[in-house]
Amino acid sequence: MEPNTQLSFATPKHLPLLFKKYDFLLVESTWLGNQTQWKYKVASYPDHPERNQQQLAYLVQWAKNQKIPTIFWNKEDPFHYDQFISTAKLFDFIFTTDANLIQQYQVQCPDSKIASLPFPFQPKIHYPSPFSQIRTRSSIFIGSYMRHMHSKRRLWQDLCFHAAAPFGLTLINRHAKLAKKNSQYQFPDIEHVRYRETVSYTKTAHLNHQFQQSINVNTITNSPTMFSRRLIEIMACNRLVVSNPSLAINQNLTELKGQSTFNILILFLIRYNIEKRAVVISTAIFQSLNFVI
Repeated sequence: MEPNTQLSFATPKHLPLLFKKYDFLLVESTWLGNQTQWKYKVASYPDHPERNQQQLAYLVQWAKNQKIPTIFWNKEDPFHYDQFISTAKLFDFIFTTDANLIQQYQVQCPDSKIASLPFPFQPKIHYPSPFSQIRTRSSIFIGSYMRHMHSKRRLWQDLCFHAAAPFGLTLINRHAKLAKKNSQYQFPDIEHVRYRETVSYTKTAHLNHQFQQSINVNTITNSPTMFSRRLIEIMACNRLVVSNPSLAINQNLTELKGQSTFNILILFLIRYNIEKRAVVISTAIFQSLNFVI
């Protein structure tokens, strides 16, 4: 949301400044929060009663006492719906990344107003750049890899990585520090792949601008509104996206067509003349902008 809004960050120990006028309190589903200050304080952990939302509930009630609208955005839907539903019940307004869950929220949170809110992008970070900034015709993937969960996503990743590797592929692990301690978060060892350390969020656009195409893999494929944040950010950078099929893509981004055979798709994208794709890419970006706004 920054720099388009003025934000004050609440912590478990400090409430927002009383003398300031706030338009709303916004809480996102999170595992850590700003500077890890909300770790174990937003999601539910039934097996660990010491991990609870008491401090968050106090913050929400403080906002309500000040007549400040309270908003919760679950961007972990639908996979982690159960871990955040008790938190969502605290709020006046609930937004979900998966429109399929609206009715379920309405049943469990009858006093709240519910709507879907897909991932947006920040145009001051992710913005179109000319093709002249492309430095390589190889591919890049910026994200995570989990050996212990999301088996279908991992299958798509393996297929895509192996298909792209012979033509040049860079993998940047969002969980690089964690992967050094836990092999469950390590990328597979693939020949011809260049592995790089994680980068800050603001630098992801710079990397996307340098590569001819970026790889995206959606964890959720049967939602009309849920796609990865990475997908919309790559498109905002005016670069090609190679993505697995998704209902949200098919319904909202009609210029992107998922293919069942990744080897054929990637070979086509890499060998096809880049200048001929400009019109298709521009159309896809225009549609994505309309969809987000």
